[in-house]
Order: sequence, then structure tokens, then C-alpha cells
Amino acid sequence: MSKATPYSLYEILKETSAKVPEKIAITYFCINLTYKALLDRIDEIAAAFRNHGIGQGDIVAVSLPTMPESIGCFYALHKIGAIPCMIDVRYTPEQICEIVERTQAKMLFVMGFTCKSWAKTKVNINVEKVVVCSGSDSIPVVSFWYGIGEWFNGRKEVFLKNKKFCHWKDFINTVQGKDETQPYLWKPDEMAALFQTSGTTGTVKSVMLSTENILHSTFPEPPVLNDISTDDTVLCCLPIFAFFGANTLIVAFSYGMRAVVVPIVPHEAFLKTVIKHKPQHIFSVPAYWDVLSKEQDNQEDFSYLKTINIAGDTLNATYEKSINDFLRARGCRYDVTKGYGMTETSGIISYTPQGSPHQYELGFLGKAVGGYEVKTFDGEICVHSSMELLSYYKNEAATQALIQTHEGKQWLHTGDMGYVDDEGNIFLIGRKKRMIVRHDGSKVFPIEIETCLMEHPSVASCAVVPMQDPNHSESKLPKAFVVLKDDCQNNCFTLENLKTHCKTHLPEHLMPAAIEFIDELPINQNGKVDYQKLL
Repeated sequence: MSKATPYSLYEILKETSAKVPEKIAITYFCINLTYKALLDRIDEIAAAFRNHGIGQGDIVAVSLPTMPESIGCFYALHKIGAIPCMIDVRYTPEQICEIVERTQAKMLFVMGFTCKSWAKTKVNINVEKVVVCSGSDSIPVVSFWYGIGEWFNGRKEVFLKNKKFCHWKDFINTVQGKDETQPYLWKPDEMAALFQTSGTTGTVKSVMLSTENILHSTFPEPPVLNDISTDDTVLCCLPIFAFFGANTLIVAFSYGMRAVVVPIVPHEAFLKTVIKHKPQHIFSVPAYWDVLSKEQDNQEDFSYLKTINIAGDTLNATYEKSINDFLRARGCRYDVTKGYGMTETSGIISYTPQGSPHQYELGFLGKAVGGYEVKTFDGEICVHSSMELLSYYKNEAATQALIQTHEGKQWLHTGDMGYVDDEGNIFLIGRKKRMIVRHDGSKVFPIEIETCLMEHPSVASCAVVPMQDPNHSESKLPKAFVVLKDDCQNNCFTLENLKTHCKTHLPEHLMPAAIEFIDELPINQNGKVDYQKLL
């Protein structure tokens, strides 16, 4: 796409709909929406936005899970030239109000189950209208039970207390018919969407992405998906308020595939969800695959799988091999693809191709996709892109810390430590913030210890975090939290056995100072290991 060429995500969807109007675009619980029906619904939502005074350049906050309403809002806003500000549905009302205030959003969309929290909050909601959605808005329901639910989840209370709140049906029913205006054509470097960082540092930042940013991740070169066909299905179980999740949907619609939308997938139900829908392409996080250790007797035929993309967190080589072995033994012809990227880079930077000789080497992340140049400065992985660099919305200090000049170019600092070999292969050593420095100055990267622990036959999963060195107040030591497999007793497992395993395979400075056994690793709202809870 040329820098001078205006474009629109809505136009891409419209082109897809013209080619396959009666093909199913979305499966959501018991309903199916064809591409024509999806486009019609988006046009209706666009008309409702215009009727509420939303137009070009306006920001609308959307704090919804992946569902037809959130998908419709995202595309409808893009059609009229407005900007969706995607917010984690699990943020508190106070956090959401801070983002709304900072971005000066004109409207806010929230879920009904959050209304109890909104009814109790004392903060001022500085928007013109708050639209409350239900997971059943797109599904025929018995109105009696819906009404009963209003009392229990706090909707009635919040509606009575604050006249800014209204139902989705009231928002959408303000107009009759569809928005027939021509879609806004975005300039490549215009801000087209805002996504929030996870806020693990305590400060939530809004990442500005342009249409070009989004499209670059949607159509990377070479393509990340294997053997793409319009007959394929994509399992969309990642939240739309995270860029990874939104991009999964955009990819599905851009290629004319069916998107199976599952708003909430408990980790223990992930494999059952895959078996139920039999998708060809899956985008997921590592934590979803923990269930495989308990599914060894499952003989499901997985020959329908083409792409198993895992991103969002580090994937241990032993863990990766166990996933591949499990799926290969059940007919899958493809190995896991590891994706590396972040919201600040508009998604994917690199991925691991099929059949790479480096596949199971420690920290292997593949090669950079087209448009990205990757180097390391002081051991930190940095990215230079040929397209317009992003910034944090109204946060110049954080932007300057993120993007720095080296060798006459602007480089985005990922916060990951690693290296790039002579062939351009990227290897991750560990997060800069997770690096543990011992009293003698030696640096410990948890991934090395975690890799060793995962090679023990009784270990299902593990995480390494810093603990205070009792003999040196200014330094830390590595501590390992370990989840054991269910059959570890059959392997005559003992703690001493695990310690011996570590001593055999790790140098002395990498030896964990303590090992603690837990039932499961804590997982944060993005499906990653929550290391903060282990500290």
C-alpha cells in the first residue's frame, strides 16, 4: 500500500462481502451472520453513531469483549472516520474513566455485568452517553430472565442513578435503516485506533495505531497463515480490546474466512472449544495449551488444523515440542508458529517458519517480516519500521523513552533482551525487567532456568522470579515456582531429584535458590503468567 493511497478497513470488508455475500462471516454461540448481514449491521451501527453526533475524528471508548456489538462498533467507527478506543473489559470504572478523560472520548460502551461497579463508583463519567451491552443482545432471549438479570447485575440501579446510561437496543433503535454515506478514506498515517497497554507498570498508556499499521500486520510478508482458503475457519478466542485479538478478526474478514467468536474461553475448556468448532487457524497464548498434559488419552483427529499461532508470552522449547508432538500424533501436518510482536509495533515483528532448523533452539523467534528491521543495542531487541512510527497518545515522555535514535534512525525499544545472528534469525534471552542481577554482578535470565526445569519429566509448567538475597541487601536470587504433572508420583519424583537435575544442567550462578510447588501458575488478564503475584 502506497503512502499516498487512502484506504479503509471497512472497504476491505465491503469488497469481501461483494465476493462472498452469503458466506458465514461470524459464528457467535447459536447464531450465524453472513458477510452481507454483517455489513448491513455495521451500516446500521454507523447510522446510529451519526445520529448521536459522532463523526470524523471523534473518539469512542469501547470496553466490550469480542462479540457482534464490539466488532460492529469497531468497523462502523472506522467507516465514519471516528476512532475506537479499545479498553479492557476488566478494567475498573476508575481506570476506564481515566482513559475516557485523557482521550476525551464522546461515548462509552460497557458490559451489563460491570454495572454494579458503575453504580457504586463516585467518579464522574465525562461522556455524553454510556451504552450498556449484554452478551445476549445478538441472541434471542426470554425477556423475563433478561429483566430478572437487570436487578442482579446492577443495570436497573445504574440506569436510575445516571441518565447517561442506556441499553444497546436504545442506542441502535434511534434510527431506521442503514448509513448510506460513502466511507471515510483514511490517510496512511492518521490515527485510526487506540489500544491500551496492559498497565503492568502501574500506568496504562494508549497506543496510537494508523490504518497502515493495522494493515501491515494483517497482510505481513511472507503470510503467517498456512494454506489459506476462503473455506477456512478462524477460532477467535482472544479479546478484541487487545490488538492481537482485533487483528485476528481483521485477518479472517480480509480473507473471507469464517470467524468463530468465543468471548470467554476458560483455559481448561480450550481444547474442547477447538474440537467443537474444528478451525483451520488458531491464534492463542501459551497458557491455553497447558491442558494438553491432562489430555494424553484424547485421540481427536486434528488433521484439519493448518495454523497454530502462539504469541503474547515466551514459549519454552520443551513445551513447544510437547504441543507439536501431541498434534502431530493426531494427524496435524503443521508445527506451532511462534509470533513475536507487541501492540506498540502494531502486532507481529517476526514469526517462526515451518521446518526451520532453529525451531527448538533457546529463544528462537524467527526472522523479521517485511517492513521491519531488527537489531540489538546494548543487548536489547530494537525495531525500525519503514512506516510511520507510532506514539503513545498524549504521553510524549513515554514515547521518547520507547523510540530512540541510533545510527541515524528511529528504533523502538521492545524491552526484550536478545540477539540477531548473521542469518537474521532473532533470539530472545528474556525480558529486560525480569533480568535478575546477583551480588557478584552476574545476570540471570529466568528463561534459561525455566527451560531446564521444563526438561524434567515431572514438571508441567514453571516460572522463575527474583527473591531477596538474604546475605546481600542490594541483590536478588532466582526462585522457581513449579507445577507438577498429575502422574509425578509414578515417576518416583522427589525435590532432591529436581535439584539434582538442575545441578546437572545449569551452571552454579543459574541454580534456583529456592523451589516452591504450586497447583497452577497465576494467569493475568492477557493470558500471560502473572509474575507479580509470585513475587
